[in-house]
Amino acid sequence: MFRLFIFFLPFLLISSSLPAHNKQDIVTLEKRFSFSSFSKIQKIFIADTIPADGIFDEKQVDKKAEFKGGKEKWNEFITKKMNVHITEFGVMDYGVCILRFVVDAKGKVSKVEALTRQNTKLSEVLIDALTWGPKWIPAQKDGKPVKSYRTLDVTLRPPDFK
Repeated sequence: MFRLFIFFLPFLLISSSLPAHNKQDIVTLEKRFSFSSFSKIQKIFIADTIPADGIFDEKQVDKKAEFKGGKEKWNEFITKKMNVHITEFGVMDYGVCILRFVVDAKGKVSKVEALTRQNTKLSEVLIDALTWGPKWIPAQKDGKPVKSYRTLDVTLRPPDFK
């Protein structure tokens, strides 16, 4: 009995710190857990794990968050934003800027960060464009919109690039 309690202690600690999406989700999870078999519980727990911060990784969702209108509209939007600042870009801005951000269940973008080309005019323009731009279509998990991370890369080439 003591050993079994040790196995479940981390689960109890984790579950108490998880954000509740709604009461129905909690009840559903509680009904699915049965203490008859540890391996069964372990499998269910892994399948139903909600991230501690409530934000799903791109690999955990069924459908990634996307810009309204798809890639074509995203390219139009970001090109417009970058063209406004085209004369301000320098040598350090040319290349790929990888961005990571959060899209909540209502499509609002937040926590935008540049993973590459940090502290450049390019990253500043891209972060502002995402932060103040239109809402996105949120990611989906089990047919419901969820808060998730999204990663994108944007390439800026020098004017003489062929």
